[in-house]
Amino acid sequence: MLSSGVLDDLVKRHPGARVTIACGAPAAPLFEAVPGLDRLIVLDKKPFHRHWLSLWLACAGTWWDIAVDLRGSALTWFLLARSRKVLKYRDESLHRVVELGRLFGIEPPPAPALWLSEAATREAEDLLAGEGPILAVGPTANWGGKQWPADRFAELVLRATAAEGT
Repeated sequence: MLSSGVLDDLVKRHPGARVTIACGAPAAPLFEAVPGLDRLIVLDKKPFHRHWLSLWLACAGTWWDIAVDLRGSALTWFLLARSRKVLKYRDESLHRVVELGRLFGIEPPPAPALWLSEAATREAEDLLAGEGPILAVGPTANWGGKQWPADRFAELVLRATAAEGT
Protein backbone atom coordinates (compact mmCIF):
# COMPACT_ATOMS: atom_id res chain seq x y z
CA MET A 1 0.00 0.00 0.00
CA LEU A 2 2.81 2.42 0.79
CA SER A 3 4.14 2.14 -2.77
CA SER A 4 0.79 3.08 -4.29
CA GLY A 5 1.62 6.80 -4.13
CA VAL A 6 4.49 6.51 -6.61
CA LEU A 7 2.31 4.37 -8.87
CA ASP A 8 -0.39 7.05 -8.72
CA ASP A 9 2.20 9.69 -9.60
CA LEU A 10 3.45 7.65 -12.58
CA VAL A 11 -0.10 7.06 -13.86
CA LYS A 12 -0.91 10.77 -13.59
CA ARG A 13 2.36 11.86 -15.27
CA HIS A 14 1.81 9.40 -18.13
CA PRO A 15 -1.89 9.52 -19.00
CA GLY A 16 -2.95 6.70 -21.28
CA ALA A 17 0.03 4.53 -20.33
CA ARG A 18 -0.58 0.79 -20.08
CA VAL A 19 0.49 -0.50 -16.69
CA THR A 20 1.57 -3.98 -15.63
CA ILE A 21 1.74 -4.66 -11.90
CA ALA A 22 3.28 -7.70 -10.22
CA CYS A 23 2.38 -8.34 -6.60
CA GLY A 24 1.42 -11.01 -4.13
CA ALA A 25 -2.13 -12.32 -3.79
CA PRO A 26 -3.01 -10.31 -0.65
CA ALA A 27 -2.25 -6.99 -2.39
CA ALA A 28 -3.72 -7.82 -5.81
CA PRO A 29 -7.27 -6.54 -5.15
CA LEU A 30 -5.83 -3.11 -4.28
CA PHE A 31 -4.56 -2.71 -7.86
CA GLU A 32 -7.49 -4.07 -9.89
CA ALA A 33 -8.87 -0.59 -10.70
CA VAL A 34 -5.58 1.23 -11.41
CA PRO A 35 -6.08 3.51 -14.44
CA GLY A 36 -4.49 1.98 -17.53
CA LEU A 37 -4.06 -1.45 -15.95
CA ASP A 38 -3.10 -3.82 -18.73
CA ARG A 39 -1.98 -6.79 -16.66
CA LEU A 40 -2.00 -7.79 -13.02
CA ILE A 41 0.52 -10.55 -12.38
CA VAL A 42 -0.24 -12.27 -9.09
CA LEU A 43 2.82 -14.01 -7.69
CA ASP A 44 2.73 -16.91 -5.29
CA LYS A 45 6.00 -17.46 -3.45
CA LYS A 46 7.75 -20.64 -4.51
CA PRO A 47 10.60 -22.60 -2.94
CA PHE A 48 14.12 -21.55 -3.85
CA HIS A 49 12.85 -18.12 -5.09
CA ARG A 50 11.43 -19.69 -8.25
CA HIS A 51 8.66 -17.07 -8.23
CA TRP A 52 11.23 -14.62 -9.62
CA LEU A 53 11.79 -16.92 -12.60
CA SER A 54 8.01 -17.09 -13.16
CA LEU A 55 7.84 -13.29 -13.08
CA TRP A 56 10.75 -12.96 -15.49
CA LEU A 57 9.10 -15.42 -17.90
CA ALA A 58 5.87 -13.39 -17.74
CA CYS A 59 7.72 -10.14 -18.51
CA ALA A 60 10.77 -11.05 -20.63
CA GLY A 61 9.10 -10.83 -24.03
CA THR A 62 8.05 -7.20 -23.61
CA TRP A 63 9.96 -4.00 -24.29
CA TRP A 64 9.17 -1.79 -21.29
CA ASP A 65 9.25 2.01 -21.25
CA ILE A 66 10.06 1.92 -17.55
CA ALA A 67 10.67 -1.03 -15.25
CA VAL A 68 10.14 -0.30 -11.56
CA ASP A 69 11.41 -2.65 -8.87
CA LEU A 70 10.74 -1.68 -5.27
CA ARG A 71 12.12 -4.96 -3.92
CA GLY A 72 15.67 -4.45 -5.21
CA SER A 73 15.82 -7.76 -7.03
CA ALA A 74 18.15 -8.47 -9.92
CA LEU A 75 15.21 -9.36 -12.16
CA THR A 76 14.71 -5.80 -13.46
CA TRP A 77 18.20 -5.76 -14.95
CA PHE A 78 17.31 -8.77 -17.10
CA LEU A 79 14.33 -7.07 -18.74
CA LEU A 80 14.36 -4.98 -21.91
CA ALA A 81 13.60 -1.46 -20.68
CA ARG A 82 14.27 2.12 -21.77
CA SER A 83 14.67 3.13 -18.13
CA ARG A 84 14.64 1.55 -14.70
CA LYS A 85 13.90 2.63 -11.16
CA VAL A 86 15.24 0.13 -8.66
CA LEU A 87 15.23 0.60 -4.91
CA LYS A 88 18.66 -0.86 -4.26
CA TYR A 89 18.94 -0.55 -0.49
CA ARG A 90 16.34 -0.18 2.22
CA ASP A 91 17.06 2.86 4.39
CA GLU A 92 15.47 1.94 7.72
CA SER A 93 15.97 5.52 8.98
CA LEU A 94 13.37 6.80 6.50
CA HIS A 95 9.65 6.20 6.34
CA ARG A 96 8.94 4.00 3.32
CA VAL A 97 6.81 6.70 1.64
CA VAL A 98 9.68 9.21 1.94
CA GLU A 99 12.18 6.68 0.63
CA LEU A 100 10.02 5.87 -2.41
CA GLY A 101 9.39 9.55 -3.09
CA ARG A 102 13.15 10.18 -3.14
CA LEU A 103 13.70 7.31 -5.58
CA PHE A 104 11.38 9.09 -8.01
CA GLY A 105 12.44 12.64 -7.11
CA ILE A 106 8.99 13.46 -5.71
CA GLU A 107 8.97 16.07 -2.96
CA PRO A 108 6.93 16.05 -0.83
CA PRO A 109 6.52 12.29 -1.08
CA PRO A 110 3.27 11.08 -2.59
CA ALA A 111 0.58 9.85 -0.23
CA PRO A 112 -0.67 6.29 -0.75
CA ALA A 113 -3.57 5.99 -3.19
CA LEU A 114 -6.50 3.67 -3.57
CA TRP A 115 -8.40 3.03 -6.79
CA LEU A 116 -11.95 1.75 -6.61
CA SER A 117 -14.01 0.27 -9.41
CA GLU A 118 -17.55 1.54 -9.91
CA ALA A 119 -18.87 -1.70 -8.40
CA ALA A 120 -16.64 -1.34 -5.33
CA THR A 121 -17.68 2.30 -4.94
CA ARG A 122 -21.38 1.35 -5.06
CA GLU A 123 -20.83 -1.47 -2.56
CA ALA A 124 -18.98 0.89 -0.19
CA GLU A 125 -21.75 3.48 -0.48
CA ASP A 126 -24.33 0.82 0.37
CA LEU A 127 -22.32 -0.44 3.34
CA LEU A 128 -21.62 3.05 4.64
CA ALA A 129 -25.12 4.45 4.15
CA GLY A 130 -26.58 5.59 7.40
CA GLU A 131 -25.78 7.85 10.24
CA GLY A 132 -22.81 8.64 12.35
CA PRO A 133 -19.09 8.57 11.94
CA ILE A 134 -17.42 5.35 10.85
CA LEU A 135 -14.14 4.00 12.15
CA ALA A 136 -12.65 1.39 9.84
CA VAL A 137 -9.77 -0.72 11.11
CA GLY A 138 -7.77 -3.18 9.00
CA PRO A 139 -5.94 -5.34 11.54
CA THR A 140 -3.83 -7.35 9.13
CA ALA A 141 -0.84 -7.27 6.81
CA ASN A 142 0.57 -9.51 4.10
CA TRP A 143 3.32 -10.80 6.42
CA GLY A 144 3.14 -11.71 10.09
CA GLY A 145 6.14 -9.55 10.96
CA LYS A 146 4.20 -6.46 9.86
CA GLN A 147 1.09 -7.29 11.86
CA TRP A 148 0.30 -5.38 14.98
CA PRO A 149 -0.99 -7.49 17.89
CA ALA A 150 -4.81 -7.56 18.11
CA ASP A 151 -4.85 -6.11 21.64
CA ARG A 152 -3.16 -2.95 20.34
CA PHE A 153 -5.88 -2.51 17.73
CA ALA A 154 -8.50 -3.01 20.43
CA GLU A 155 -6.82 -0.38 22.63
CA LEU A 156 -6.56 2.02 19.69
CA VAL A 157 -10.26 1.63 18.86
CA LEU A 158 -11.25 2.16 22.51
CA ARG A 159 -9.11 5.29 22.75
CA ALA A 160 -10.34 6.65 19.40
CA THR A 161 -13.99 6.15 20.33
CA ALA A 162 -13.76 7.28 23.96
CA ALA A 163 -15.92 10.23 24.95
CA GLU A 164 -12.85 12.28 25.86
CA GLY A 165 -11.11 11.32 22.60
CA THR A 166 -7.78 10.37 24.12
